[in-house]
Amino acid sequence: MKTFVRFGLLFAAMQTIYIVCEYLLGLHTTYIDQMGWGQLFFFPLAIGMMWYGLATLKKESEGNLAYLDGIKMGWVVGIVSGAIAVPFFMFYLCCINPDFLSLAIESTVRTGNYSQEEAENLFQVPSYYYGMFIFSQAAGILTNAILGLFMKTSWR
Repeated sequence: MKTFVRFGLLFAAMQTIYIVCEYLLGLHTTYIDQMGWGQLFFFPLAIGMMWYGLATLKKESEGNLAYLDGIKMGWVVGIVSGAIAVPFFMFYLCCINPDFLSLAIESTVRTGNYSQEEAENLFQVPSYYYGMFIFSQAAGILTNAILGLFMKTSWR
């Protein structure tokens, strides 16, 4: 369980640094229309971090990795990183970039991805935070479910 939590903390740190980098590059302000492309670069980092976590778990288990333990790890990493990401994003929206949600709404409407009503529903607080927390768990489970197929030594 220590490994699960440790990688949850590492993942949250990576995610936080990535958000700050996106902001510094202007992907949350001036170039917000390009934010979707910027987020695509996060996926290989996230997959790499989860792969590294599973490899570490396998090494700590003397070369054994149960598929279900990998999925549990993905869930715990999602819980830990989501529990950190939501308060960080609250701070981010209050203190660093309070215009982010309104800019995101304008951008998604301007680029034709969503109607005004759909965009407002998507970027609505607090449902945005709930979605962020739930998505982090779903993404962790799904990522490890796929990666675990390649790394497992047993099913249970």
